[in-house]
Amino acid sequence: MKRRSSIALENQFLGLSLLAGLLVLGTLSFAESSPSLGVFLVLAGICGVFVVVVYMVIRAARDRDSTPSEAEIDQVSIRLDPKVKDTRRSSEIIKPDSRFFSILSHEIRTPMTAISSSTQVLIRGGEQISADRKLTHFENIQSSITRIQELIDGVTLVTQSEQGRLAFNPVASNFREFCVSTIEQLEIDRKVPRITLDYDKALGTPLLLDENLMKHVLFNLLENALKYSSKDSKVLFTVKKSMGFIDITVSDKGIGIPVMDHGHLFESFHRASNVADIKGTGLGLNIAKRAVEAHGGTISYESIEGDGTTFTVCLPL
Repeated sequence: MKRRSSIALENQFLGLSLLAGLLVLGTLSFAESSPSLGVFLVLAGICGVFVVVVYMVIRAARDRDSTPSEAEIDQVSIRLDPKVKDTRRSSEIIKPDSRFFSILSHEIRTPMTAISSSTQVLIRGGEQISADRKLTHFENIQSSITRIQELIDGVTLVTQSEQGRLAFNPVASNFREFCVSTIEQLEIDRKVPRITLDYDKALGTPLLLDENLMKHVLFNLLENALKYSSKDSKVLFTVKKSMGFIDITVSDKGIGIPVMDHGHLFESFHRASNVADIKGTGLGLNIAKRAVEAHGGTISYESIEGDGTTFTVCLPL
């Protein structure tokens, strides 16, 4: 049951990834003076993603409805204790899937709507739309596609980790350049940089790291610091050598984390109670924790609601 569920999830993620690629091709075709092909590919991608997400939600609901109730399990447990344990484990596997599908369908709806809206404007406006306006809509489509791909990548990583199949491929890396590149990607659209990097010169290079996993760690921590603090505030990103370890800290002066959320912050899909309408899936910190632990490290934080947060990652050298 667990294996079939895992295979089904992987196939669905693969389908979403291919459809996201179709959207990229459509956008490029449109931008390269092939509007008919571009429109067709973009619309096909939108319809495909919608169909796959609806299928995933229906499948999850059907599986949930077929799961034995607690009362039924307890009645059978008197005689079939080993089988009851297996049933309970299956029930636990299905419940998170159902919650995931609900959140995924909600999170995908926003970028899908943006893609659809921009595509309709480009189709109806034709040659009457100015070059600048076309570029704006192409950028909206591209950023929405990127958002969908990030959701797929994040959930795939969590699924692989839960199945004990999270790939860990450390390579010799110039970590300072890696940190600088990450900052540049996050601040590419900002006229005034907000992230200040303080990198310890005592740290030699290269460092042995899995760059794919570390990208998730740095992106999630820095993006959260930017997202949950005011647009004119600074974020301090510090990398220090400390007794055979690397200490990475990300500090902000943002909204902070309520005490009631401290015990649940690294749980999948959990979001702090004070985030209001700030967008997010509740997966970022869970992914960061899994990636840090794959390196044999630890992640912790200190936070006061209304006065900011500091996350600290400690990795062995």
